[in-house]
Amino acid sequence: MREPKGFTNTYFKRGAKWVPGNSFYRAAKGQSGHPVEFPSIPVDLTDVTTCYGLGDSLMAGSFATATAERFINQFCTQQGITTINNLAQGGRGLWRAHEEISDLSYTRNTTLLLVCAGLNDMKRGGFNVRTYSKVRNSIRCLINKQIISAITASGSSGVTRTGTFTQFDCRLYGGYFGTGTLPGNFGSFISAGGAGNWSRTFTLTTGQRGCSVLFSAADGVTVSGYGTCKIYIDGILVAEPNLMFQTDGINDGAEANTRIPLMVDFYGLTEGSHTIQVVSDANGFVVVDSFNVIGTVAASGPILFCEFPYCDDNGYRSATADSGTRKLSHSYSRMIYNMILEYREMGWTKIGWVNTNKWINQGPGMDVDGTHWNDLNNDLMTKAIFKAVKYPRK
Repeated sequence: MREPKGFTNTYFKRGAKWVPGNSFYRAAKGQSGHPVEFPSIPVDLTDVTTCYGLGDSLMAGSFATATAERFINQFCTQQGITTINNLAQGGRGLWRAHEEISDLSYTRNTTLLLVCAGLNDMKRGGFNVRTYSKVRNSIRCLINKQIISAITASGSSGVTRTGTFTQFDCRLYGGYFGTGTLPGNFGSFISAGGAGNWSRTFTLTTGQRGCSVLFSAADGVTVSGYGTCKIYIDGILVAEPNLMFQTDGINDGAEANTRIPLMVDFYGLTEGSHTIQVVSDANGFVVVDSFNVIGTVAASGPILFCEFPYCDDNGYRSATADSGTRKLSHSYSRMIYNMILEYREMGWTKIGWVNTNKWINQGPGMDVDGTHWNDLNNDLMTKAIFKAVKYPRK
C-alpha cells in the first residue's frame, strides 16, 4: 500500500516557503520496497511519574493472567512510574485512543502516553484509503496533545469570526470543546455553502514552536456535506485542507467512525505576534474546534507508539477486510514511523517508537485466536518497551 500523495497536515517554514512535512524523511526500504525493520526510537523518561496506556485489548492485557502481568504494569513498575492509568478498550481503534485522552488535563512533561493501537483499524479497514487517513489523523492528534501549550476555542472571545456561525459539540468526536460548557468556549461551524472566516492572533515566546488548528472532519459517505477551506498565516496561504474522506465510517460496535478530529500544524515561525486565519470555501460545512499554540520541547510530554503487531494465520483470518498480511502491517507501521521521524526532524525528541515485532513470539506467546498475547508475550513486550527508553531504571 503506497502512502497517498499530499496526505500531510504538517507544514514547516523554511525561509519564505512552507514545506509539507512528508518531504523531510522516509524510512529505509529493503529490496522488496518494504522496510525490513523499524528500529526502536528511544525517548528520555527520567522525569515521568504518570503513564496513560491507550489502545485495544493488547494494551488492556485481556489475556494476561493478572494485572501485574500486563506489559504496561510490568514496565511502569520496573521503570519507577508510580501512577498507571490504563484507558485501553478491547476491540477499539486509534480514534478511541485519542478521544480517551483529548479532554484530560495533566502535566505533560511528567506524563507518558504509551500507545498500542491501530491493529483493529487495519483489520477492519484493510487497504481502504480512508482507514489510512483515520489512523494518520489520530496519530497526529495524539502527538499534538503532548506538545500544545495553549488551546483557544473557536467560539471564544479570543477568536474573531466573520459570517454566520453555529455552535458544535466537537467533544463528541474527539475534540476539545463542546457547546458552551465553559461560558463562551465552544466549537463552531459555518453551514454548507456559507461564507465566513475565523481569525486568531497569538504571540510566540522563546522556545515555542508554532501553531495548529483542530477541525472536525467526516468520512464523506455516511456523513457528507463537509467542504474545504484555506488557512493563512500572516496573510500567506499555507494550507487547503479537505474536511471530507478523513475517516472510514466503519463501525467497531461502539464508535461509528463517521467523524474525526483533523489537526493541521505549522512550525518554523519566529518569536512574536502572528495571525492565523481559516476561510471557508463556501462549498460545505467547515467545523473548527480550536486554535492552538505549540509549546517548547522542554514542556512537552513523551509519547511512545508501538509497531503494529503481527498476527498468526488464525489472527489474520479473523479480519473483516482484505488485511490478512504482514505487508499491510508494514504499510501502516511505515506511515507512523515516518511521521515520528518528521516530528523528530523538527526537534521533537520526546516522540518515540517501540519495535514490537522484533520481540513478540509468534508461537507460544500467542493465544489460540492468533492475535492476543499471553503472559510470555507480555513479558517480551516489556523488554521491547525498555529498548525505547534512553535511561532505563531497571
